This record gives sequence, C-alpha cells and structure tokens, in this order.
Amino acid sequence: MYDVLIIGTGIVGCFLAHELSHYELSSAAVDRENDVACGATMANSAIIHAGNDPEDGTLKARLNLEGARQYEDICNNLHVPYEKVGSFTAAAGEEEEKTLFELYRKAKERGISASILDGAEARKMEPLLSSHVTKVLALPDTAVVCPWETAEALMEEAVLNGTELLLNHQVTGIERMEENGSRFRVHMEIHRGGKENGNIEKAVVEAKVILNAAGVFCDDIYGLVCPERTLKGDSEIRMKIGPRRGEYFVLDRQEKPAVSRVLYPVPGKTGKGVLAVPTVHGNVLLGPDSRDTSDKEGIDNTAEGLEYVKEQIGKVLETVPWLKIIRSFAGLRAKGNTGDFIIEESPEVPGFINVAGIESPGLSSAPAIASYVRKDILKERMFGEGFTWRKKVEYQRRKPPVIMERLSREEKNRMIAANPTYGKIVCRCERISEGEIIDSIRKPVGARSIKGVKKRVRPGMGRCQGGFCEPEIVRILARELGIREEEVVYDREGVRLFEAMEKSLTEGRRTDEAL
Repeated sequence: MYDVLIIGTGIVGCFLAHELSHYELSSAAVDRENDVACGATMANSAIIHAGNDPEDGTLKARLNLEGARQYEDICNNLHVPYEKVGSFTAAAGEEEEKTLFELYRKAKERGISASILDGAEARKMEPLLSSHVTKVLALPDTAVVCPWETAEALMEEAVLNGTELLLNHQVTGIERMEENGSRFRVHMEIHRGGKENGNIEKAVVEAKVILNAAGVFCDDIYGLVCPERTLKGDSEIRMKIGPRRGEYFVLDRQEKPAVSRVLYPVPGKTGKGVLAVPTVHGNVLLGPDSRDTSDKEGIDNTAEGLEYVKEQIGKVLETVPWLKIIRSFAGLRAKGNTGDFIIEESPEVPGFINVAGIESPGLSSAPAIASYVRKDILKERMFGEGFTWRKKVEYQRRKPPVIMERLSREEKNRMIAANPTYGKIVCRCERISEGEIIDSIRKPVGARSIKGVKKRVRPGMGRCQGGFCEPEIVRILARELGIREEEVVYDREGVRLFEAMEKSLTEGRRTDEAL
C-alpha cells in the first residue's frame, strides 16, 4: 500500500511527486500516457507570470506570486532552462489604459516590480510592437521555461528518491476500503501496444491518500469515488472541468528573434489574449486563441482558430514574419467552474484530495501548489497513527544533461574522444548528437517514443520537423529498447509510425488497382 497515489503527471503532478519525494513516505504517480507531461504541460505558453493579473483573495493570486518567485532556484537545481525575459502588457487607447493602470496598481500592492511606459519608448525596446499601442505595463520579472523539460526533471528526481512511476496505466475505478477512513483500492487498465489492439492488462493498487491531478479529466476521476462531485463551501456546486482549447503558431529560431520579451494585449474575459512569446530555445510562439469545447481529446488545429490568432496578434505586433512559421499546435486548459483553483480534500471522501481546475496561471503556480498541498491540505491523520512528516537525510539530485551545443570546442572534443556518439549529429536543425539521444532514452525517466525523445533533447523541433532525423531516431530507439523498428511508437502506445505508413500505402495500392 502506498501512502500517496498521484493521478496525473503533468507539471502539477510532477511537482507533487517531487515535493513528497523529500519525505519518508511511499508514493506512486500514475498516468494513462506512456510519458510524463503529455497534456496541457506539453501545449501552453510556457510563461512564468509575475502575478499581478489574478483576482485578489484567490488561490490563483496567492500561489502565482509564491510559485513565480521559486522557479529560478528550482530550474537551476534541476539543470533545466529558465530565462527572465520580462513582459509588456500593451494598451491601445484610453479605455485599455484604464485596465493597464489597474494592473499596475495590483502589481505594486503585491510587491511586483512594474512601470508604465509610453508607446514610443516601448517601441525602442521592441521594434515590432504595434504602432497602435499607446502605453505598456512593463513587468521585468516575467520569465519563460520549458514546461515539459521541467516536469520530466522533477519526476526524474522523484523516481531517484523512491517514487514509483506507473505509465500506460488508466484509472478505471476507485473503491473506498474504509467508510470513515482514507484507504482506497484503485483499479487500472495497463495498455500494452494500444487499447485499440486489445492488449489490456488489469492492475490494482492500494493507497491511503489520493491526489487527483488529472487535468481536464479531474472531474471524471473524482466521479469514480464521489458521483456527486461535491465541493466544499457550497453544496450546490459540483466539480466540472470544461476544456478550453488554445491554438498556436511556432516561428523558427532566428539570429535575432522577432521579440525579446513576452508581449500581452490587455487581458479579456476569456484569458490573457493572443501573445507573442520568446521561448528558452530561441523560437517565438504566437497564440493562443481561447475557445470552450466539450472534447477532452480535441487538440487538432482548426482553420478558424489559427485565423483568429493571425487577426489578433496585430494588437501587439506591427508585422509578423509569417514565412518563418515551422508548425502549429493546440492544447487544452482545464477550466474549472469556480473561478479559482480547486485544491481541497473532498467533503464526502476523506483522504481524496482534488488538485483541479489548474488553468492559467497554473504553470507559474505549480511549485507553490505542491507546497500548499503538503503543508495545508495533507494531514498527518490521513496516514495513520504515529505518522509525522520526516524529511529524508539524503536526497539524490539528477545529473546535468550533456548539451553539446552549449559546450566550448575543447569540451566537445573531450566528450567526443570519450564517447564518439557525441560527435555524430543526428538532428541538423537543432544540432543534436546521437549521444544526447541515447542519454534521453537511458535516463531514469527515459524516452519510450519518438515524441519522448523530441521532448527531452529536441530532435524534430526545428525547421524540418523531423524530416531528416526521424528515421535515425527510430533506429536508435529500436536498438536501445531492444525492439523492432516497426514496434517503435510515435507517441501513445499503439500509435506505430510504420503501421500507419503501411496502411496508407496499402490503401493507395487498392485505389490504383481500382482505377
């Protein structure tokens, strides 16, 4: 029996696992996907917001501020990228300027560094800033990170320190073992080779406490143990998570990026608007739109969504280098129905803790969410008589990854002399070596798919989007995992690249024969 079972391994689930791995208790993290960071963590704006936007008195306001101030040290300790790039929130005209000054007031009240600049002064710092902008709110402490690299690093350290990671495990049922106590039996399906292929095994684990961090599926998971989905404070409110889709364009890396800081329009009712965001790897994101949907799997791009981004980006950018677009993508935010994060023990099910509705500023708040859950929500009574919080005397840290592009010529030569695979470039666009790809597979939370390699060391993230390097990545994965190349999956279990190609070719031959 585990002391704690975490359901979901997005950025919040990974921070929870990392936080708990510092203490003398047993924990496991479970996810239906074959990797961590596969949902909203893989598809968002990657911004650590300064914290002036959320409404006063909310968990969003408190935890955004606390979390943002922790990120730099956390990223440095994990050896993952963090850049404090700053931001401009851009207003056009008197009405928007009123909102801008309200945001400035909130920033000052919360101790956030902020200033108001006129449009001309701001354009000297950001030459592509729209000529319609009359004033900007400058927030120098806004930062950017790589969410999925951060999540993977957090889980790697958690695993190194005893957390068990259960991937390809889909929770299908939760039983209460004690009517008045916090003991659960969790039923799961293990997908080997894909659910659609019928390769399903059953598994059961037991836990004293469950942390529900399943993103857009939090209400579904809660419904397994509490069909009424009751929340504290108002018996009439039932937890409901409504997916909100956002679509983005990605600009290619350039010697001089289109923007050097995050550019926001004045925020609206549905979010922070369509942004221009420099990334830690040199690309620029344009987006997102913001549309509610009922489809919790709906991450396809749409002509309507991308056209909206094109129209709205003009609020912050005068011109856009559209010929530099290398891809588009979409993601889902877990929008709750309370207007705030839902972080609480169920009033009906002791020991079942919801960490739900973690929409923006969820990434910024994630470190503080994990601390808040441990300090304020988890109670010693949940773990049984005699339990106390005891921190581990020794804690194993992850090793810094080898990033050949950042090394000096002398350092590269030494690495290649010791291991020639570091001298073989597989990805030309991002300049990634075979040795780095092998490292990404062999690490404690290693890649098991083409996308898993892409997330960890970036082959396929560049201009050609894997056109040159993907066949070699397949060969490396097959060799390292001890499987046939035809068995290598692109992303989820069962999504085999070569099966899809074979099906396409077969259908093509049938069409030719018919003609």
